[in-house]
Amino acid sequence: MTDHDDPIRYSPGYLGCVKDDAARAYLLESGIPRVADFIEDGPAGVEPSGAHPGFLLLGYVGDPADGFAVECETGAVYCLAGSRRFFANSSPEQFVRSFRAYLDVTYGELAGDDEQVEQRLRSELRAIDPATVEDENSFWNDTLGDVSMGVYGDDDSE
Repeated sequence: MTDHDDPIRYSPGYLGCVKDDAARAYLLESGIPRVADFIEDGPAGVEPSGAHPGFLLLGYVGDPADGFAVECETGAVYCLAGSRRFFANSSPEQFVRSFRAYLDVTYGELAGDDEQVEQRLRSELRAIDPATVEDENSFWNDTLGDVSMGVYGDDDSE
């Protein structure tokens, strides 16, 4: 699930383009936890493709073109999908808090009751960052759709 003991860390030089002081400070101090199937690898000098100018890669699974990046101007976090990007959270801290809520709810006592899991997660995401559930095309709204169909947690069927 999540490796809190080995978060992805960023150097001050790497974060040089991030103009939002709070976002830069959070990334320097805390980094981003590794979350299985979402963020497993750090940037290690890899930058988003030319399709995303003004964004700095935070982490990815497999292909850096499909990862998460911070918008240098605002500090908001986006999910990259090839040449497309989807709003995730208003800040790196809210992004991490949202992933923790996702893990707590989908692996918690409600796991298996898809409707209740979706409702609880939506409520928690709204409390963390209202913008993420207000944007119909956000990463988290897409994830909520998956959760409502039972696509979350461990899938040991393979």
